[in-house]
Amino acid sequence: MLLTIKRDGSSRYEQLYETYILLIKTVSIIRRLRHFELYQLGFKSGFTGIAHYIATYGNGITVSQLASLGSLAPHTVTEIINRMEKAGLVKKEKDTNDKRIVRVELTELGKKTYIGGASHRKVINDIMGSLTTEDLKQFKSYLEHLSDKAQEFEKKRKTKLNSRPNKQAK
Repeated sequence: MLLTIKRDGSSRYEQLYETYILLIKTVSIIRRLRHFELYQLGFKSGFTGIAHYIATYGNGITVSQLASLGSLAPHTVTEIINRMEKAGLVKKEKDTNDKRIVRVELTELGKKTYIGGASHRKVINDIMGSLTTEDLKQFKSYLEHLSDKAQEFEKKRKTKLNSRPNKQAK
């Protein structure tokens, strides 16, 4: 038996959830289109995001800083960086003061690849460019607010997880 829930969209909770679903759907579609655009150009989409952060925040950025900027797990960034290193796009170096810290920089090939991918942002430009300058500023403001709130919740969740008693000790 199929469960059918009649919704009139009037409750605040329904509006919040429907807006959330719309946001996820929109991001998913744009991401797929961008991945395909990069694939056609011969670029790996995961590489361009990491390369963007390295180019923006400077060579010598750490893996943990990249993870934080991209809201990714450090092991995920490490895997991407390792693949980028094999492709000759980045160079890794141990920090001179703390050998546990790995610093990353773009190679010349990495810089050229990043610039090539950045110059082909037709999907992003066409979709996001459909907003007026004022609408784009307002939309960005809303997204920054939601991002800040989400990060605040994530910190609380991590604090709760870290404060749980160790179940292995009996």
